Parts: sequence; C-alpha cells; structure tokens
Amino acid sequence: MNKIYLTESPYSLKLPSADEMARCDARTIATGITSQALMERAGKAMFDRLATLVSFTEKRNIITILCGPGNNGGDGFVLARHLRNAGVPLQVFFPTYSKLSADCQTQAGLFVKEGGRILSDHSRDTIRKALRNSRVLVDALLGTGQRQAPRGAVEEILSAISEESPELVDSSERLNVAIDVPTGIDADSGEAYNNAFRAHVTLTVELLKRGMVQYPAREFCGDIHALMIGIDCGSPVEFSYYDGARERPLPRRAVDAHKGKFGRVLVLGGSETMPGAPRLAAISALRAGAGLVRVALLSSVDPATQPAELLISRVSSKSHFEESALAELETDLEQADCVVIGPGIGLHADTRSFVTVLCDYCTHNNLPVVVDADALTLLDEHLNDRGAQFPSAVFTPHPGEMARLMRTDVASIQRDRYSAAKDLEARSKAIVVLKGASTVIRARGEGFVNPTGNPFMATAGSGDVLAGAIAALIGQGVPPARATPTAVWAHGKAGDLAHERRHGPIIASDIIEAIPEALSRCYMD
Repeated sequence: MNKIYLTESPYSLKLPSADEMARCDARTIATGITSQALMERAGKAMFDRLATLVSFTEKRNIITILCGPGNNGGDGFVLARHLRNAGVPLQVFFPTYSKLSADCQTQAGLFVKEGGRILSDHSRDTIRKALRNSRVLVDALLGTGQRQAPRGAVEEILSAISEESPELVDSSERLNVAIDVPTGIDADSGEAYNNAFRAHVTLTVELLKRGMVQYPAREFCGDIHALMIGIDCGSPVEFSYYDGARERPLPRRAVDAHKGKFGRVLVLGGSETMPGAPRLAAISALRAGAGLVRVALLSSVDPATQPAELLISRVSSKSHFEESALAELETDLEQADCVVIGPGIGLHADTRSFVTVLCDYCTHNNLPVVVDADALTLLDEHLNDRGAQFPSAVFTPHPGEMARLMRTDVASIQRDRYSAAKDLEARSKAIVVLKGASTVIRARGEGFVNPTGNPFMATAGSGDVLAGAIAALIGQGVPPARATPTAVWAHGKAGDLAHERRHGPIIASDIIEAIPEALSRCYMD
C-alpha cells in the first residue's frame, strides 16, 4: 500500500487547493523571498530526497526529466542542474512550447548556461527510446494548475509513456517520479485524465494538495514525500487531514464516573429483511463509550436475539417502521442524548413519513441525530423539494446515497467529492460524512479528510458501526463537529487494527471489537 511521508511542520496536515497553495506562495514572496529562490529550494530538496531513493553512483542509472512550460518545468530544471553537477547521467526533454512562465524560462537558461543539453524532439519513437534507457523518469510537465486533460506536446509525451507495456511500467527496473503532482491529475478534485502519469513516487512541495489524497488520483501518486522549503502556510485552508491521535479531543474519565454521565443513545432501524443492522450500530455505540444504548425493535423481532447489554423498546409495527411508532417512542426520545436512524430501516413508503417527522422533531428539539443508510434516501423529497434543513443532524452517505440526495450520478459525486460534501452541507445545514476511501467530512464550515482505513472495511455493516460510534461520542458530550471526524478516524483505525490481526478480510464485528483500542489514542494526556 502506498505511503505518505509528511513533514514536521505544524501545517503538515493541511490539504490546500491550488489557489490556496498559490496564496501561501504569494504570502511567502511578500516577505522578501523571491519565486526564483523558492524554486531553487524546491529543486534542491527534490535532489536530496531522490538521492535517498536511487543510487547516483551507478553509471547505468540514466535519469530522464520531462520539463513542461510552467513552474513545474522550472523545478525540473533546477533538479537537472543538481543532478548534472553531481555527475549523474542525464537527459532532459523540453519541447518547443508556445508560452513559458518567466521562472521556467530563467531556469532553462541557467541549465544551458552551465553546460546542460536540452532535447526538444518529443516524438513517440524518441520518447520510447529514452524510456528504455532510463533508470529514473521524472515528470516535471504540469503542476497544480491542471483543470483539463493535457494537450499538445504534453499529451503526446504522456501518450507515448502510456503505450509502454504494463510489465515495464510496474517493474522495478525504472522509478517513475512526479514533481509536486503527477501530470494528468486535478490537484483540487482528484480526477485523473486519460494517460495521466503513473508515479511510483511523488515529491510534493511543502504540503499535500487535496486532490492527491482522493481516488483515482491517489493511485497515480505512489508514495508521496512532502518536502519543506519554507513556504508560509499559516493561512486558512478548506480541508485538512484529521488525526485523532494528534487532536486528542476526548476527555479522560473521572474515577467516580457512572454510566449516566456518558450519554443515552437511541437506535432506530431494522426491517423484516435487515433486522441485524441496528444491533451493529448499538453495540458499536457501547464499544465507543456510550453509557446506555437503547434499540427500538419491531414487534416481529425477538428481543432474546439482542445482546444483554442493550436496553430494548418495542413498537407495534411488525415489518417496518411507521409514523405511528413515534408516539410509542416519545419517552425514549425525550431521554436520548443522540439518535441513530437508518441502519436496516428499508425503503417502505410508510417509513418515509416516520423518518421525516423524526428528523423534524430532532431539529425542533436540537436533538443530535445520525442519519444513515436508507433514511438518507427517504429524506430526499423533504430536503430537495420542501427545502427542509437539519442543523442537528449528521448525514453519513456512501457515494450512491449521496448521488440520490444530490439528484445526480455516482460518477459525478466521485469526480469531485470535496464539492459534493460542501454542497450537501450548504443545502442541508447538516454535518456531512461522504464515506469511501479517504472519507470527506464537512462540519460547521470546516473540512476534513480521513487518513485511516483500508479496502477490507468494504463489508456489510461497516457503515452501521460508524453511525453508532459517531452517536456515542456525541452522546458523551463531545461537540458534533469534533465528535464526527474523531469517530470517522477511530472507525478507520479500528478497521486497520482488525485487518492487521486477521491478516486478511474482516467483518463488521471485527471493527467493533477494535474500536476501544482505536479510541484509546484519542484521549487527552
């Protein structure tokens, strides 16, 4: 699995957009450091890191650098100068471009002035021949400003690279290195265009760019090394990594604590065909520290099937929840500190009014509610056609549920997960958790990306476990905007721990069992 190597900077968890990173650059330049000086620092940092990844003393290790017309190409020329001065066999391709950035033009001139040779022929045959002789291929074609598929000479070069056999691309015979971001990916959204450069290593300047940690772009970055060059990154950014172990938002428990101090969670869900989902959410809430967890059961569900640790309420409905059940749950709702609605609840027409009335009740009473699974789909009309808003809610959609809520398709959601999460937050006023690899969270205007988790968590019931964990932390008095990213982080960490123990596939119950250990990293010193 590809790794990310962050710096020790206090800003290292920030995930800027291209515009936000440009503002950081401008802020730094305003202090008197020139753009050329920053470029020199970047190229030298890349040379130093590359020296740890490949031997420069082996004469057969020819390094090929592909330089583009912008500042990314300028970084490539600085790197080329350092390599040439170190005596490394080198070939630099720099096609004739219609327009060059001033810094790129300056660095290309310096490279030539010091004896460097530039190759302008970028025909397929020339590029393919160069690739066959290269131990390292450096992509310095396009940087963070990419918003469309590469064109012209850059597209031709990428096309020639993509024509290589998969065996050569994936072999250990050549190291593909991208400067700042691989060419052909959108550094803001994470979209990957045709023939995007597939790097084994990406040497990114100062901070990870937010698109790099979303898929499919993440697959094209390989191992990511963030290189500090002294850019002032103190200005706000919309999204950052959330590290529960660094934040440590959970208070230590007093020695004389009792269960009444740690919240009452009410779980509403289940149907004739999915009776087990609310049980997973409820046990997860207990494992995440909730003091008391109550599950409302349909009359067709045998209470004896529920774990002894759970409190049980019964409703008269047999196969699905109906609006009439709310009257039967009035006391439970009044006593609850947080509600979970949705796990296994189904899409029966009668259940729609149950969900919408309950969510309106929670909004009116400022009662936190975690809305998950089919409950999200049942809120579609209430949200989109009636303009209802849910400021006390946490929405936890996977991409399919998000697409239905946003009335679009999954491909559109996945193309720009950041915008999707922001749009749903603005429309609903809820905290939004867009699940999937590198889960995106929007909470009261702040944005987070979760770095924990693994593909083996794609298993039935995993989302129910997350819903229960979020509710547990909210029930314990952690503000929802902080409880939500913490629970997402701990859920992913629990999945990582479970996978390490099982050495393979895991199930939802395995994640639940690991939640206490994951959360132990989130308690204050």
